[in-house]
Amino acid sequence: MVEESRKLTPEEKIEIIDHMNSDHADAVLLYLHHYAGLPGSIKGVLDEVTETEITITATIQENEGKTSRNDIVKVPLLRRVNNIKEAEHVMVEMFFEAKRLLQD
Repeated sequence: MVEESRKLTPEEKIEIIDHMNSDHADAVLLYLHHYAGLPGSIKGVLDEVTETEITITATIQENEGKTSRNDIVKVPLLRRVNNIKEAEHVMVEMFFEAKRLLQD
């Protein structure tokens, strides 16, 4: 029997976004560097989370650091999540994978 997929509740989404932006800004920036291919990003703010992706406002340095621009970037999650606990596991896994691959 296949378990029915559920969606993240609005409260879970807010909790994830608030937690990531206040406590894990380094992880959000790492997602931009690795998964979005934006190594010039100097800041990332998590704006939205769904069962399949996260949306980040990226601040990207240009012109040898003289200017910057903001872009909205969608980063797919490694796999679909159905609740806040699954989202936590996937986002932690993504952080450590990105960290490992960027250090190589």
